[in-house]
Amino acid sequence: MAIALAAGTAALLPFDERIVAALRSPTALRSAPLRATMAVFDRVGAVDAEVAGPVLMGLGVLARRPALVDAGFHVADAYVLASGISFVAKGIAGRGRPYWIGISRASSFQFGRGFPHREAYASFPSGHAAGAFAAAFALSGESEAWKSPFARPLRALIWTAVVGDGVSRVYRDTHWATDVTAGAAVGAVAWQLTRARFHGRRKETARADAYGEDQEPVRRSPTLRALLQPGGDGRARVGIVGAF
Repeated sequence: MAIALAAGTAALLPFDERIVAALRSPTALRSAPLRATMAVFDRVGAVDAEVAGPVLMGLGVLARRPALVDAGFHVADAYVLASGISFVAKGIAGRGRPYWIGISRASSFQFGRGFPHREAYASFPSGHAAGAFAAAFALSGESEAWKSPFARPLRALIWTAVVGDGVSRVYRDTHWATDVTAGAAVGAVAWQLTRARFHGRRKETARADAYGEDQEPVRRSPTLRALLQPGGDGRARVGIVGAF
């Protein structure tokens, strides 16, 4: 997915200015329903993706659902990782934002111009898109293990909101289209790194727990590895345990 998004970014580069012109045409800007829709999608990327992980962890503690706590931690981890990668990439790329009319062009990259964080030259990749797509990839990946009839509709809702947020970035003149696709690629990479660190380690740890040095099965009680763990008295334990 990350490779496909990166390839799509390269293919879209020659069309960046046309896409911005189309989404910001007088007809589109005068449309009240479109403006309202884009404002809602913009909020999804700016706020909701940022708090998705902590909210899931909190709900998991209240409902005493360790799997939900675990999922929330992984969503938050992917989001933070994507934000960090995009912040560094912004500074290196130094791309001008589209709202600098008459000054900024889609090809206005300059190595290192985004450092220290200069908002006008921190367009590529979109940090909002990177965080939103990382959260979406993480939520989709985690929800596949949930035995819930609502998991599939939830994934459809998540992806509709995230793609809409990406379009709103261009509509609101804060990013080029390729900023969004590059941010999506960063989000995909961030989730893969998170999944490899935690889910991969969980499998290795499970095997180490199940077999002794002589490769004979070891009978042990199952242990819960999570950042937040509901306690038997209704309170929650907060800490770093085995798998982490």
